[in-house]
Amino acid sequence: MEARYLETEQRASDLEFALKLEKSMNADKLDHLLDYSGELLDELQSVRATAGAYTRQLNAIINRVSFDCADVSSADEVEAPLGAIAIVFTDVENASDKWAQAADVMRQAAKLHNDLVRALVRRLEGYVVKTEGTSFMLAFGSALHGLRFCLELQRAATEPD
Repeated sequence: MEARYLETEQRASDLEFALKLEKSMNADKLDHLLDYSGELLDELQSVRATAGAYTRQLNAIINRVSFDCADVSSADEVEAPLGAIAIVFTDVENASDKWAQAADVMRQAAKLHNDLVRALVRRLEGYVVKTEGTSFMLAFGSALHGLRFCLELQRAATEPD
């Protein structure tokens, strides 16, 4: 009987040890799972931040493309100059960054800029070869007209109204 009692006690002790071991292993697994879920949450936040940045860039591009499409003018009455011509390129410095930072403000500023460029081009008998955003490729029948355009655009862009 005593042998049976010792055997039962041993089994109870073994079972208690097994339960403690399983509990310890489960606690380790739980700790590991918690660590892993924390890593996954950090990675998810990083992905969300990156996606947010890409979304802002994409929205800026969409706004810019929408503006470009709305800005296309079929009213460039002047014919392209022939022979010796002057080519002028214009661009707004850091326009892409400005679109990303404040698209609504940039839309208004770009419209004013583009309207000013087109008015000067017409007045000085230039020709709009192509546009992209706030950039223009222009052609003038003489270097003097091209230079005059550049000086007047710079003055108009830097002087207060």
